[in-house]
Amino acid sequence: GVLTFEDIEDELQNVYDRAQNFITDRAGTVAVDDPELEDCMSFCKKYEWCVEQTESGRDWVVEKSETAAGESLKVIPVDVDDFLQDHVWSRSKKRLLSTATMPFSKSPKKWLKRLGLSPNLTKVIQYPMPFPPENRPIVTKTQIGRMSSSGFEQQFDAVVEKLRLISQKHSGKKGLVHTVSYDRAEQLYEHFENNSQCHSRTGNDLSLQISRWQQSDDDIFFSPAAMDGVDLPGEKCRWQVLVKVPYPNLADARTWFLTNERGRDDLYMERTSQQIQQSVGRGVRKEGDECRYYVLDESFSDVRRDADFPSWFEEAIV
Repeated sequence: GVLTFEDIEDELQNVYDRAQNFITDRAGTVAVDDPELEDCMSFCKKYEWCVEQTESGRDWVVEKSETAAGESLKVIPVDVDDFLQDHVWSRSKKRLLSTATMPFSKSPKKWLKRLGLSPNLTKVIQYPMPFPPENRPIVTKTQIGRMSSSGFEQQFDAVVEKLRLISQKHSGKKGLVHTVSYDRAEQLYEHFENNSQCHSRTGNDLSLQISRWQQSDDDIFFSPAAMDGVDLPGEKCRWQVLVKVPYPNLADARTWFLTNERGRDDLYMERTSQQIQQSVGRGVRKEGDECRYYVLDESFSDVRRDADFPSWFEEAIV
């Protein structure tokens, strides 16, 4: 299980009382812009709102982490609709949101309600994909088996052989391989050292590592963290491989609560679907661009069955 607000309420109440005492003691004795005073006032305001939310039946979870200063607690709302409505949407009369990977794309009202937006007061405009499906095929006949748990280790040799065949087919062309974990990236890299680079978990930031790969003669880049925020148009990327489906991390308190306490497997699968969609888009960035996307993980079929993939994605599957 995970910690909830109720589990640490006494601890937070103690901090709140100390903050209130600090505010009272400092009243009229320091400048208004005193950082410590502002921090205490901000904490009290957030705490009071959190208490109000939990008393009305709203669930909050807690993430614990160790920092140089000691233990850190982060209190997170399980549902963000009220939070966004009170602290974001209420600041303006009109809002414009843009996304290429909208969850529940065939049922937008589900997504709007999750965001705290009224479906009756929100207009959803969906544009078709401008790039033809033949330029961005998603190849599923390359699936080998399920890669979760021990699946990757059990089928490791088959994964290496499939990657070898795919890379030979695209010899001389840049290819991005999505591994979801650094360990998998490093394991695979050992078998392709003569023609690849691996995303280092301790090296420079990703953009610098990709730049170095692009300037080299190496075809392949193994990475667990290049599914979004990466721009690889034209010859920068002509093929991609999804080694493992990127399921959300159940170590994340909010994800665990939604999945195990609420039974919201649909949200779990939608988040997985969004990540896959994001990764597909790394290689086709402009008109006339081409990039093939290969799937090795059979769990992809589960996500496709249970998630609401948009039509532009489905039409590219071969």
